[in-house]
Amino acid sequence: MTTTNEQPSMTWSYWKGLTFHFRDNNNEIRANASLFSGRETIYLNEEKVSTKHSMRKKSVHKFSDDNVQYEIEYSVESITKGNLTCTLIKDGVHCKTFQFVSFGELKKLPSFKSKKRFWFSVITWAVAGYIIGATAAHFFKAGM
Repeated sequence: MTTTNEQPSMTWSYWKGLTFHFRDNNNEIRANASLFSGRETIYLNEEKVSTKHSMRKKSVHKFSDDNVQYEIEYSVESITKGNLTCTLIKDGVHCKTFQFVSFGELKKLPSFKSKKRFWFSVITWAVAGYIIGATAAHFFKAGM
């Protein structure tokens, strides 16, 4: 069914975006996606084969090598949850899909398990911001 030899991998960072690595026989396919600009770039054996800017929920890149048709398909399943999938398709047959869940991957972000906890956090930060802002305004006004 699939001729993928190696286990593919995925990396991400805020600044470099998402990078998906696929390996098919002697071909190395790398798909980059920027989290900020929407720029998507596909490399086949380190040679750029497709680039586009996309802010849509679905984007498809088509390219070929030695009469083999490849497709990389990006699909945003949920913008609010940060779910994105990247799929490699070879000659119309699904090879591998990665799923990136940004909020699931970011362990540093607070998880709001209830509306009560969410609103408590919002109010706490708003009060803290008011106190800091009022204090700063008082000192700047006194200095003038």
